[in-house]
Amino acid sequence: MTQSLYYLTYSSNIAIRQIFSPNCIKDIMEESLVFNPKNSVTGFLCYDSLYFFQYIEGPKETIEHLFDKLKHDKRHRNVKLHMTGDITRRRFHNWSMLPMHIKRFSKDFQPSQNFIPFRPYDWDNGRCHDFIGIFEKFYRTPQAENLATFTEDLTPINMDIKGTLRQHQAFLMVQLVLLTLLLSFLYACFKMDWQQGFSSMLSFAVF
Repeated sequence: MTQSLYYLTYSSNIAIRQIFSPNCIKDIMEESLVFNPKNSVTGFLCYDSLYFFQYIEGPKETIEHLFDKLKHDKRHRNVKLHMTGDITRRRFHNWSMLPMHIKRFSKDFQPSQNFIPFRPYDWDNGRCHDFIGIFEKFYRTPQAENLATFTEDLTPINMDIKGTLRQHQAFLMVQLVLLTLLLSFLYACFKMDWQQGFSSMLSFAVF
């Protein structure tokens, strides 16, 4: 007997100690790549330095059991269920669980930029539905084919820092040059004042 397909989507806060964990996303993916293919679960996980947003699909009992486990996972806080329901087909056949940082996603697929800042915990069902639709459109693009087994060993906070640095690289370089010039000027002034002060002391000693 064929089991009916079911989907579930939720968001959560990333536990504070996981924000700086070098293996946060890697550990989640290793677990998913073991459990999900065996249990016919597919979907995606999108995140930034504060939030997870996950879409999962598969047999109903399996999805509900998986969500119960997620609610007790110490990597998550304040798990919020958004939407559930029966579906007639899978949206993400080849993704056992694709992890995607929102800033990387916005770089690879421009329509997702409308969801930055990434605050899924505050989304209503309509906003969640639109976001899943964006991922579904991305799934059909050529670049998505190379991400079926994509994993990355980066902390959520590092992804945000690196994304910010890349985005503002030119501005930061200008600021660094200006700071260097300012420090050089202050050092020159300090050195000149010190030399003048030393000369004054010598003159006073002579008299």
